Parts: sequence; structure tokens; C-alpha cells
Amino acid sequence: MRVLSRFLLPGILAPLMLVSGCGGGGGAAHSGSPTFSILAPAAVTAGDQKTASATLIQGATYLWAIQNGTITTGNQTASVQFTAGAPGTLTLSCTASSGGSEASASVQMNVLPLPRINSFQARPASISVGGSTQLSADFADGTGVVQPGNHAITSGTPLTVSPATDTIYTLTVTNAAGGNATSAILVHAGGPALAITAPSSVYAGQAGNVASVPAQDGGTYVWSITNGTITTGAGSDQITFTAGTSGQVQLNCIATDAAGTASAWGSATLAIIVGPPRISSFLANPISITPGQASVLSWSVDGATSISIAPSPGAVSGTSVAVYPTTSTGYTLTASYGSYTATAVATVTVTTQSAYAAGSAGAAAGYWRDGTWVGLPALAADQSSEVYALVLAGGDVYAAGFSRYAYAGQPGFNDVPGYWKNGNWVGLAAADGLVKALAVSGGHVYAGGSNYNVPGYWLDGGWTSLSSAGEVTCLAVSGGSLYVGGYDLSSGVSAPGYWRDGTWNALPLPPGGTGVTATALVATSGAVYLAGYSYTSTDAQIPGYWQDGAWVGLALPAGTSSGMASALAVAGGEMFVGGWVSGATQGAVPGYWRNGTWVALAPPPGSSGQGSVSSLAVAGNDVYAAGSVGAAGSLRPGYWLNGIWVGLPLPAGATSGQVAAFLLQ
Repeated sequence: MRVLSRFLLPGILAPLMLVSGCGGGGGAAHSGSPTFSILAPAAVTAGDQKTASATLIQGATYLWAIQNGTITTGNQTASVQFTAGAPGTLTLSCTASSGGSEASASVQMNVLPLPRINSFQARPASISVGGSTQLSADFADGTGVVQPGNHAITSGTPLTVSPATDTIYTLTVTNAAGGNATSAILVHAGGPALAITAPSSVYAGQAGNVASVPAQDGGTYVWSITNGTITTGAGSDQITFTAGTSGQVQLNCIATDAAGTASAWGSATLAIIVGPPRISSFLANPISITPGQASVLSWSVDGATSISIAPSPGAVSGTSVAVYPTTSTGYTLTASYGSYTATAVATVTVTTQSAYAAGSAGAAAGYWRDGTWVGLPALAADQSSEVYALVLAGGDVYAAGFSRYAYAGQPGFNDVPGYWKNGNWVGLAAADGLVKALAVSGGHVYAGGSNYNVPGYWLDGGWTSLSSAGEVTCLAVSGGSLYVGGYDLSSGVSAPGYWRDGTWNALPLPPGGTGVTATALVATSGAVYLAGYSYTSTDAQIPGYWQDGAWVGLALPAGTSSGMASALAVAGGEMFVGGWVSGATQGAVPGYWRNGTWVALAPPPGSSGQGSVSSLAVAGNDVYAAGSVGAAGSLRPGYWLNGIWVGLPLPAGATSGQVAAFLLQ
């Protein structure tokens, strides 16, 4: 017997005829022989279960076979169930036997992949009534329809909808074989969207960022973040969060009030700045220690992947570390992010002496002892005070200057001269004066300054005038004599000189000078040194000092044309004069002259580069130069120790400060 077969295209019925064999190889169909056909779908979805059938032949038996699939039931019947295999082609075959004759038929079907939905989302997911949102989907292997609304949607192309109430949108993706996948999202249509208050940008990896929404009585809050981590406040109206490493941070928040009414989702997009890390602070506490003590270095850094401190301890984590230097040490913190770095310096002074720096912080007078602020009481809480001079004697702390109070019921104010002894105010006149110099010797207090624009001094509270006009800026007691420096205006011209025990000693004007101001005085071993500066006809300032009556000019460094000498120290046979220099293209550069050679002092990181030195102290090989850096209104107080800046912390509420006097004890 031979079998004749005919193969069909998918979905076409195939009539086959049973024929009997005839001798050695030829054959002919017998008219009227039974036939059968296979009925099957043209296409199926991978993994789907389908049915195929053969037309019935009286008394026939059937045997099915499949390629790229599995027959599940009916293998020996006219109807068979099968499960499709992988995407591609499925071949289904059937052999029918009747009366000793056989015939076979087969059919091929396309196996299609199951539709796939990678994402389906609404942006925003919450809108105000009357607003709109965009539905976007990423799908494959089918066509998409969104209900309600019977909206056709294309993968990657947003669909705009405007629901009037909360609506669940369902995406159905269907292939040619009827296989489908679905995904649903809720779009909330309610109250107005929340306004999120947040910075417009953050640094890569920056922690402690704050975002907030308006608080609601009895409200609940739900936050979400993309490309970042919420660290605190996820259920409140304010959160803190840490930014990711690149791109953007997306914040979303929805609030529900006590009545159960939900807002629309609020959103905010923040740019992530990738660049050098930001060092907000790097501090040592205390800044001055004795050998064997610890100082804690603390820092606030954003946007860094690693932090190290040199010369020790090296790589660090967290926000603080204790160090135990045996000598005064400048610690350099380096924060790194990829190829970017940022640095800051904190200095720990190791000494057997305490460092006192007196001046002002905001409107308050006071002094720092080893970096800790000690505020001094003012005559009026709403008025300012200043400290210009500082003396440590017999275990007592004297700080001199003025304290201000306003006139009652009329404009204007009074500057009352005086000093604080261990924090207690001692007034020296009723009004209109100030103290700029102070000395304590033999149990007596000498306070030099001005009283109603008349120069002089107070001895234990008793006033002695020295001229009809001028000002006292410095004084010293040495060898039983009182030396008082400043300037005399009694002739109408600012004349240089000093008073010794009340007698005026005139000093020569510097070459080219038209007027002069003395700023600092040292009297020792019979020698008198008086630092100051003079103005030229072009208003340039000439820095220098007088030694035993002779003027010694201080050379200005290249590129500068003006300078000021405002501090003086004589130690170990060397002369130190502190102040600043400036030029046509640069502001005031802080520094000091050592034996006539200019030593510029580097400004700390983050400052404007401008500054001044107002006081000097020398202890052994250590040179302390105290003053301030920055611009008016935002001055930073501190001192340089051997050229390394030691910043002094401002008390709460103060944004500016300066040091006028510096001592070691």
C-alpha cells in the first residue's frame, strides 16, 4: 500500500483520499474512497492550549504527532488538544486508518510570542480635577488598547487623558493569535497638587538635604524618591534625603487631610551637581591643647566618595575623629569624588599656654579662650559693644573698649568708655569715649583712649588729658614710666609722637607723609618702638615704625602700593610688624614684616582672600598673627600660627567677627 498525502498552508482544510496498493509501485485512486481533513488555527501563542480536529471517517482510527508542542489529550481520537511550544513554527500531523488503508495529513501553524508589557505608568499619577496626565507604556509583540475609552496606544508614545474622578486605566496588549497581557494603574483626580519646597540642585551623594510640603492639621503624608534615599520624615510634612551620584533626584508627595481628602501628587525635580565635593566645615575642638590631650576633628562634607586627613590618621569615615598631636599641627582634610578633590585645614595648637583672642562677634563684645567664646555683658542688649585691648594680670582678665546705649526718647546713641574685669563692666565716663589701650601694673589700671575727642588716659578711673585734640591708640608701662602713643591734632595736623609720663615726644613724619597714626607701642630695656602709618598726597598709606625716634619704613612687596602697620612685637632680638598690603588689582593681603621682610599669610579656604593682622604674639619659634579675613559684614575671626589659619567659631546668631587683641598665658 502507498499513502498519498497533500500538505496545506496553515488554516486550510486538507482533503485526503485512502487508496489501496496495486502491484509493484503504481496506483490509482478509487472513485468514492473516504477522505478526511484537519481543522486548526492559523496562529497560536507560545504556551497556549488549543484544539485541532480531523473530519470523521466511519470506522477509522487516528494517531496524532506534533513538532514544537505537546499533545495533552485525544491523541487517538478525531479531536486533539495541544500546547504550543516556543515562538516559530508548529507542525501537527494525523494518520487515519480504515479497512486496512491509511492516509496522513499535516498542518503548520505560526507560534507567536506572548505579548510583553515592560512598564505602564502615569505622569503625574495624581492630578487636579480638570487637569491631565500622560499614560506611557513600553510593550512588545502586540497592539495596545487602553480602557476606559478604547484608546489605541503605541509603545513609547504618551497618551494624554483627563479623568474627572479617580480612574483605573487598564492596558491590554494583544497579538494576532489572541494572546494578551494586561497592566493597570490608578490615576488620582482630586485636590490641587502639593507644592514641594526643595533646593533646585544638590551635590552628588549629598546627605542631609531637606524637602517639605505645607503642613495640614491631622494630615498624613506619603513620599517617594527616585535616585536618592529618604533618611528621615517619610511620614511627615518634611523629609531629609541623600542624593544619588548623577542625573536628577525626583521627589513626589501626596497628603491626605483629617477628613480623608487627598491632594494631587506634588513633584519636584532636583539636578545633581557632579564636581568637587563641598566641605561645609572642618573644625578642631579644642583648637589649643596641652601635650597628651585630645582634640576632636569634625567635618561636614557633601558629594565625596572618600575622605582622608593628613598627616594622620589617613582615610576616615563618619564625621569626626580624635587626634593627639605632640606639637602644633595643621590637619588637611581632602574630600574626593572621582578625579575631583576639595581641601580644608584645621590647626591644633599644642602649648603649655592658653590663647586669648579679644574682639567682637556681631554686635557683641567678648573674647575666645582656647577657641571658646566668652561673651561680655552690654549696657543695652539692643546696642553694640567692642573690645580693643586685652590684659591678663594676677589671674584676672581685663578687656577694654566701649559699650553703647541709645538716648531715651530721641535719636542717637552714646559710646561709653570702660573695661570688663572678669566679665564685670567698669565704666570710665558717662558717654562719648572709648578705650583703645590697656595696661595693668603694680595693681593699677591704665586705660588709654579718648573722652569727648580729647586724648588721654584713665588711671584707676581718674582721667588725665594729654592734648586738646587727638587720640590715644596704645600704651605701655616700663621702667616706672608710662608711654602713651597715638596722634596729636592740637595743631590741626595729625602729628606723630608719644607721651612719656605726660610729656610729648614728637617724631618725624615719614618721607612723603602728610599725616600719621600710631597703632602699637612696645617699650622695653630703655628702647621705645612705635608702629604706625602715614598718608601720602595720593592717599596711599606708608607702613613702618619708629625706633628710638627714627623712622624705619617697611618695604612693600611687588604689585602693592599701600600698606598698614597695626601690630608690633619684639622678641628674641627680632622685630615683627603686622598689618596688610594692597595694590591696584588686589584687596588687603594679611601678613607681617619680620625684620623688614614681608611674610604674606594665606587666607583660609572659602574666604574672599582679603584680611588684616591686628595683633601679634611670639612664643619661642611660634608666631601668632591674629585678625580677620573676608569682607565687611561677613568677617571671619581667627589667627595664623606659623602661617596656618586657626579659625575661631562665631557664637549663635553672629555672622561676622574680628580679633583686635591676642595674648598667650
